[in-house]
Amino acid sequence: MKYKCEVTIDLPRDAVIALFKNLEFRPVWQEGLTRIENIEGIAFEVNAVHQYHFMMKNKEMIIKETILEQHFPDYISAMYVSSGVENISTDEFISKPNHSTTYVSEQEFYSNKLFYRLLLFLCHPCSKERHKRP
Repeated sequence: MKYKCEVTIDLPRDAVIALFKNLEFRPVWQEGLTRIENIEGIAFEVNAVHQYHFMMKNKEMIIKETILEQHFPDYISAMYVSSGVENISTDEFISKPNHSTTYVSEQEFYSNKLFYRLLLFLCHPCSKERHKRP
């Protein structure tokens, strides 16, 4: 499953990136996030590894993040792995002339397990809508 979302943020690109890189701010826009654990490296540097701990419907979910590419202020790419599903995420920050920023997020999900592949196929429309929520 692959999708792309765009949103225009009424802040300059530097301010948007500063908010994006502020790990303490993540629970504000990542629903259910309870903590982030540094496993290896420096946050947002290539090959850095973090574990994101979420509480979803009274069940803990852990997602491992590995930074694949980092070219701030233009974009960052990471791989997320959790219980049979992998996600490659590329986040792009486009500076606009009116001091706003277009944030483009491209997501691609993979799984080699039949159940998860079917689930990804069935949930494609709702995943994109969930990603757009503030």
